[in-house]
Amino acid sequence: MLANLTLIRIISGTLLYVAVVWVILVAHEYFILALLAIAAVLIGWEWFALIIKEPRYKKLLSPLLLLAPLLSYLALEYTAQYFIVKYYMVAISGIWFTWAMVQTANYDRNPRSISRPPHLQALAIINAITLISIFIYFTLILYAYSREIVFAVFTMVCFCDSGGYIFGRWLGGKKLSVNLSPNKTFSGAAGSTFLTLGAYVMLASFFDDLPLSPLAVLLIIPFSIMLQCGDLYQSMLKRHSSIKDSGSLIPGHGGIFDRADGLLWSSFPFYLILTLTETL
Repeated sequence: MLANLTLIRIISGTLLYVAVVWVILVAHEYFILALLAIAAVLIGWEWFALIIKEPRYKKLLSPLLLLAPLLSYLALEYTAQYFIVKYYMVAISGIWFTWAMVQTANYDRNPRSISRPPHLQALAIINAITLISIFIYFTLILYAYSREIVFAVFTMVCFCDSGGYIFGRWLGGKKLSVNLSPNKTFSGAAGSTFLTLGAYVMLASFFDDLPLSPLAVLLIIPFSIMLQCGDLYQSMLKRHSSIKDSGSLIPGHGGIFDRADGLLWSSFPFYLILTLTETL
């Protein structure tokens, strides 16, 4: 049974990877914009399910899912006119990611640290829309650099996720976080970082748009850690809602949100890497 589940996971994951890579490298930019909007709605729908338990309220608030692509496209439009908008987005993103990591660390120490009073559900919805908007905005910023950069970021996310799964099962060892994700181990985290680093060096050797300086390679280590933080952050949301998977759309993987946990945390940190390597 476990072997069959692993096989299904590998097949569906491979097909998904090939499909997304085709979109990134070949599809028209308008198709990519539409696909990002659809992905934002699907991810948001599954995220809302972790927040809103009443189906009628979920349907009532579902139009809010369109805010994420609309806000990100609007911010991108204003960025073209006023460059300072990008600085505002960087500041907002930095604050959000810092807050999210602190919240995740607090939950790991004390699972009861997060409550769900009715007035905080509104903040949780704003929280979801904010991260999805940040992801779309900086993904399109990276896309403006080149398609190869977006392809590299997506590939590193896949390698990072696979590294945790393969090395964690192969080596086992001390648990990374019992309260957040009991299956994750320090060996899996190290494997994720190793594969992410290897993927970047390999891709940077082929694509001139990716910097291959010692600083760039060194920064991939905290980048991989950020991707894993995204996984842990989503685990916190699911633990708090007593849900194992955010959905069942992808065989062997769960929902779209289950596969996009690290991806949502990828575009902003990698934008910072490009900015630092260009500046220093």
